Amino acid sequence: MYTGTIKWFDFKNGYGFIDNDEGGIILLHYNAVRSRDYCRVHSGRRINFDI
Repeated sequence: MYTGTIKWFDFKNGYGFIDNDEGGIILLHYNAVRSRDYCRVHSGRRINFDI
């Protein structure tokens, strides 16, 4: 499990980027977000995620 911060997310296009705490930037696609959590996706939010 990794942790990071959502840099930004574009709801219209369905993607954004995560700033990984271990270094690097990771693409976040809407298919990777559980439907119940989709409304919680916003810039600056701390998240846990798997790759």
